[in-house]
Amino acid sequence: MMGFEEVSQTAKSIILYKGKGRPATIPAEKIRLKAAAGLGPSAIAQELGISRMSLHRVLNPRSAA
Repeated sequence: MMGFEEVSQTAKSIILYKGKGRPATIPAEKIRLKAAAGLGPSAIAQELGISRMSLHRVLNPRSAA
């Protein structure tokens, strides 16, 4: 029977745990371009199919915890 550490190492070797979180799927550059062009947050979010909160996280990275 394998211990927890052995199972953990086995899982990591199979690449079940990449440890880097989800890849960014929000087009940050598009958001910044549209904001610079004068579009409002609601319009940008609706156009790109993302939430306004996600949009604000891209525009204000310091305030994201």
